[in-house]
Amino acid sequence: MDEKWTIVAVVGTRPQIIKCAAMQEDLRGNASRVDRLVLLDTGQHYDPELAALPRTDLGVDVDVVPRSGGSGGDPTVEEVHDAVVTRSAASGGPRAVLVMGDTRSTLLGARAAVRAGLPLVYAEAGLGSRTPGHRESEIRRAVVKHADVLVCWSESAAAGLHVARPGAPVLVFDDPHLGFVRRQVAMAGPAAGVPTPGVRDAPAVLTLHKSWTLRPEVVTAVFEALAEQRQRAVLLLTPQLRRLLETMGPVPGHVEPRDGRTPRETWRLVAAAPFLVTDSGTMPREAAILGRRSVLVRAFSGNGDLIDRGIAVVAGTDSAGIAAAIARVRRAGPFDLPYRATGWHEILDRALDVLRETRPPNAEPASGRRSID
Repeated sequence: MDEKWTIVAVVGTRPQIIKCAAMQEDLRGNASRVDRLVLLDTGQHYDPELAALPRTDLGVDVDVVPRSGGSGGDPTVEEVHDAVVTRSAASGGPRAVLVMGDTRSTLLGARAAVRAGLPLVYAEAGLGSRTPGHRESEIRRAVVKHADVLVCWSESAAAGLHVARPGAPVLVFDDPHLGFVRRQVAMAGPAAGVPTPGVRDAPAVLTLHKSWTLRPEVVTAVFEALAEQRQRAVLLLTPQLRRLLETMGPVPGHVEPRDGRTPRETWRLVAAAPFLVTDSGTMPREAAILGRRSVLVRAFSGNGDLIDRGIAVVAGTDSAGIAAAIARVRRAGPFDLPYRATGWHEILDRALDVLRETRPPNAEPASGRRSID
């Protein structure tokens, strides 16, 4: 009989916590070798109220990493390590740590796993941008070097991982979070007060929350680009964006600010809009599974042109470039994302198969080291 595992997922940002909803839902509803899922929150998200929304809206059950110095700032590697070991030890069975993405919490979880000598599964793995000094890409490359199993959502990401870690186990699946988003929107029905999808003059959805993007010159460039294209937009406010707008004067009439929404409400708005303008790396994929294209405003151009995935990437603060991208996605219309429904139970069971084959109990980490620089 297969052993039952405990998986400790270390997360910290709001998107990561949202993605855990799909993981919890899937493991509760399907037979799996994962007997226990522990979600550890490092508290990385800058706004506790926003970070709490996925828990109340989607029912995500997350434990917060205890800190000796109280709240504020990231926990230490030692604190995350102690939480991982303590929360997972009760089961008595085999254990593994799961991290995802390219955040500070990703690196903290990976460092804690390596220090504890526990197997490390890296989901959403990929090398990211080659732009020098790009912090998220540096995190990705550090974790890729030490993970026992690499899980990614595209063949192109897998190709890069095979080059970076020859011989390392790389698994390719369709992103299970996207199927979860589509199910949530289907269950909720259309968003109240939003025009029927496909109406040309419907407002786009605009979200800006990255530290690089939350500058007057970037926000102004986006507003000007929308005005040039005579495109109305619903602007979803965060506390940081609200404070910035207060210093910039009146919001132009073609942009309608609204308080930040729960994950479900945001997805419903995107599904009913002609397209999305955002600085988020996650939201364009959510929009794509809902049949909508996106304009992705970035500080760098390392991702190249992703229009074949429904995304027009714009680097910098050039309002003309943003306007051209808006015109491009609006012209292209709805987007049909090729997708095979995938569950976390499939992904984790396959990862555990690989661990059983490649890393016996009590074996040293894949890198042969107990620390990550």
